[in-house]
Amino acid sequence: MRNKIRRCIVLNKSDGTDDKQIQKGLRKCGEIYNELGGVKEIAIIIPTKHQVMIQDIKNALDQVIGEGVADELSAGVIGKTKVKVEGGGYLSLWTHQTFCKAYSRGINVIVAVYPSKGILEDIDQRTENELASSTIDAVMIILASQEDEAKWIKKWNPEIINDS
Repeated sequence: MRNKIRRCIVLNKSDGTDDKQIQKGLRKCGEIYNELGGVKEIAIIIPTKHQVMIQDIKNALDQVIGEGVADELSAGVIGKTKVKVEGGGYLSLWTHQTFCKAYSRGINVIVAVYPSKGILEDIDQRTENELASSTIDAVMIILASQEDEAKWIKKWNPEIINDS
């Protein structure tokens, strides 16, 4: 029988964006990746492609994954360009639109950075039925709004990632 999907949320101290918040989420994602072993693909979902070059997202990717990763991902085809990561898996970048149209069953971990309500709803819909989500092992949400945090925490009771 399939294990339950692990859900995590990085708490936001104040509404807005922060590369340290993203770094914290990516580091936790790395821990999950190592714990799971055999992960094929980690999908980072952002609202729009240009957002990967917003400084906080770019800094977090370059700091945690490796220098130039943000440039490499944003230069390629969204959802198709994959960067190999330590341990043999891949990191891919998706926008809400490409994720909805071309969702890949090979994705094991979803990391949603500053997701809109629509992205959250789409991820929730794809992962609500644990058995239908046969390849997804974990979902990491990094929100920019404390109001959205409260709603998602109430719905899923996720593992909370904070400064402690």
